[in-house]
Amino acid sequence: MDRAQLLSKTVEHIDIKAHNVVGLVEAMSQTAFQGRNLGRAAKIYDQMVGDRDCAIICALLVLCSAPDSRVWSTT
Repeated sequence: MDRAQLLSKTVEHIDIKAHNVVGLVEAMSQTAFQGRNLGRAAKIYDQMVGDRDCAIICALLVLCSAPDSRVWSTT
């Protein structure tokens, strides 16, 4: 698949307020690797939200490590 084909379809966003994913995240927390990490992160976030003395700082890191990194290149 080339770049033009990848970019031909519009990416649709999910309205997270329209779905209750608590059960899904809890189920994923019992799986391996990143599912477990997702469940752990959700639990920590929930504890932070419930703690009135906690300052929440959100830092996101996105890694792009596709086997063929040329697909993601802008050149």
